[in-house]
Parts: sequence; structure tokens; C-alpha cells
Amino acid sequence: MTIAVPSGTTPCFGAARLDHDRLWHGLEQAMGDEMAFAALTDGRMGLVSDLVVDVPARVADSVVAAVALLDRTIRRDGVRRSALLLAGHPELLSRSPLSGPLCFDFHLTAHGPRLIEINTNPGGMLIAAAVARAAGVGGDVGDAALAFAGGERVAIIDTSPSRQFLWPEFLLYRRLFRENGKVAEIIDAAHMRFDDDAFDAIYNRLTDFHFTMPEHAALARAWHTDMVRFTPDPAAHAAFSDKRLLVLLSRADALARCGVPPAEAEAVAALVPPTTIVEDGLAEILWERRRHLFFKPATGHAGKAAYRGDKISRATWEGVRCRDYVAQETVAPSCVATPDGQMFKADLRAFSLDGRVVLMTARLYRGQTTNFRTEGGGFAAIRV
Repeated sequence: MTIAVPSGTTPCFGAARLDHDRLWHGLEQAMGDEMAFAALTDGRMGLVSDLVVDVPARVADSVVAAVALLDRTIRRDGVRRSALLLAGHPELLSRSPLSGPLCFDFHLTAHGPRLIEINTNPGGMLIAAAVARAAGVGGDVGDAALAFAGGERVAIIDTSPSRQFLWPEFLLYRRLFRENGKVAEIIDAAHMRFDDDAFDAIYNRLTDFHFTMPEHAALARAWHTDMVRFTPDPAAHAAFSDKRLLVLLSRADALARCGVPPAEAEAVAALVPPTTIVEDGLAEILWERRRHLFFKPATGHAGKAAYRGDKISRATWEGVRCRDYVAQETVAPSCVATPDGQMFKADLRAFSLDGRVVLMTARLYRGQTTNFRTEGGGFAAIRV
């Protein structure tokens, strides 16, 4: 059920509160991994909300259509090449990006979904799927998740994996890969070695997207020499999830110059809030318009070092303008109203494989950005 809000522009969705104990018992069964469930309950319970959000079918259908259109657009050769040049990576023009599943984050408005960002690493997909199953609203993403296992011997890598907030999900991937007949291990990226042929595929969870840190030199050599398959790889990140892609996607004329048919280019641009690169020539204009803008690091992730323009200080702004940032027109998140009158901000994350949505989840929060620290917030199942 959609509830009217005073502004008349930001939709607010109703939600049902699930029995906490029953949900978590169902979640334990849905995860099917004692270590993963224990890790989830050990200081990470903010990942999961007790709410199931009611989303009208027409809204869900609009998201499915948006993902299909956006995915088709970013995979066009002309768009991919322009995105790589805009991101400053001409050396990757000859590489075919290996992405596996993607996730598209939207704010839902009265005029349809608006794309906030694209991620090549769909964080939370297996956890959100388990939440959906525990809530009784679907959640089968196994085939999509297996796309990350491009070989028979898979290493799941990140920096100090067991200390990552999404460590429970690493364990779920390992279990899934093993259940499908693969050798799978979770390894600290700094300890990866490629001289014993132990692995032929890497599920890459690193946020050192281009292997530039000294401790990842072995990874860089392995990727450049095609020693093993990395999914997602640096070319995928630069082409699909660098925030400068949003600049291109928000401009129909630029998309048309990349070979996108005019009507399709207009449709894509309508999905993406106007976005521009922060550069000296625009600095004063952007500062004057800051209250209507959201500033994001071009290669950022998880909302880190992202700033709402109406909250940014002059000192912080001086740091932003000297770094690789984009400014995106602010689109207010939709809201979720609980039966007992609580209100949460919400965005919608659509997990997809080759443009086909395999799961949608709501991320509920209070504050500037999604934080997984809000009491009652976190991944919430969606009931269409």
C-alpha cells in the first residue's frame, strides 16, 4: 500500500512487522550455515530488518524495466568505451569486462525509479535472499551467485575477510560454491599466491578496484597476464560502477553520440538524476547549488566520503573539489511507514544478471546514507 506524504512527491510504502524470533529462526534455516549465522548475530544484526515492505506491482515492474534498459545501455560498446575514457582508463579499452551479477540502487519517486549508483559487487545479495526466504517472499539467487565462480577452484578474496561487515556473506558464497562441486576458499587478498595453480578463478570483493596497493601487486600481475579469471575485474569496475558513468547516463545527447538510439537515450537519461564531474571551472556554481546536490567520490563505495550538499562545510568542500568527485542532483529517498508509526528512509537495490532482475530488497535507514546501524533498519524483504 502506498501512503500519501505531505510533499506529494516522495512515495511512502507500508510495511508489516514480522515476529522477530520467527524471522531469525527462519533466517538460520534459510542460510543453512552455522558459521555464517553466528557471524551475522555477532554484532551484525543491523544488516537485517524485521520489516517486510509492500511495493505495488507497477513500481516493481518499473524497476525491472529500468534495470533491463540500463544494463543493455552500459554494455553497448560505444557507451563502455566512453565510460572508460571518462573514468581515465584508456588502457582498459581492449579488455572485455567480467562483471557477474550487478546491483542497481534506486530511489523511488512519484515519477518512477531514479538510479543512484551501479555496483559490480552486489553486496548483500545472499543475505538479502536469505531474508526474503525467511519472510516467505522468494529469494532464489543461486544461479546468479554462481556466475562469480568462473572456474572449478575459486578463491573468495578481500582485505582481512573475517573482519569485514559482510563476512557472513563470504561464508555463504563458500558454502554455495562447494555445494555445486567447486573447491572454494576464503583468502586474504594480500596473501594470494599464483605459483602453485591452486585456483583458476577469483571472486573479487576488494575495494582496491585496480589493484594499486603494494600488497596487491601479485593480483595485478595475475590479472594483466590472464593467469586466472577475476570476477568482477578492474575493467568491469571502471566501465560499470565508476560514478563518472552516471554523468554519461544522465545526458541523452552524450548517449546518442555513443550510438544509443535517440528514444532509448532519452529514456535512460530520464532514469538518472543529472550528474556532473566536480572540476575547478564549475566549483563556484556547484557550491552555490550545493543544497540540491549530493557529492560522491568517483571510485567510492558504501557511501564512504559521500556528502549531502545541504550538510557539507566549506572546509570539507575544499577537500572535495580537489579530488575525483561527481555531483548528483539530490533525489529524496522514499520512506517506509511501520504499523506502529515509525518512519524509515528507503532505497531499493535490484540484483541482476545480464539485465534480468533476480531479487529486489529494500535498505532501510535513518540519517544521510544507508548505514546498517539504524535500529530496525537493514535489508528488508519486499512483498510485491
